[in-house]
Amino acid sequence: MSGISCGKPVPPNSIRARILKARAAGRGLLVLAVAFSGVACGKLKVSRLKANYYFAEGNKFFKDGKFRDAISEYEKALKLNPELGQAQRFLGESYKSLFKVGSETRENMEKAEKAIEAFNRALELEPDNKETCTTNSADSRTPRSSI
Repeated sequence: MSGISCGKPVPPNSIRARILKARAAGRGLLVLAVAFSGVACGKLKVSRLKANYYFAEGNKFFKDGKFRDAISEYEKALKLNPELGQAQRFLGESYKSLFKVGSETRENMEKAEKAIEAFNRALELEPDNKETCTTNSADSRTPRSSI
């Protein structure tokens, strides 16, 4: 098979033919690299959108006092975007709401530990957020979108 450059036939085994084939292959690789990088960026954006969706769903459950369901949604959000500080905060609030003061059962103590872990992570992510710092305030019962 002979290569063609600017309408002139090129002998298939010539140096020029090899250069043209290499250039074409290089352009193909560049196109593939750009296409895949666009897909990767698209996945990042989609995962953040999904995280925001699960965060909002968690907030609905939280407002309705359905803390177990809220926990499930906040955990889904955090799997997709671990840097979502408010999801960490309300995950902690949800576990805190399920915690029963005075009960020393293993399950109850795990809720306390998970609440503390979530609050600490929220503080790491948002050290200057006054709402995160004051988890016992009356306002802590009202989730807000952080995005």
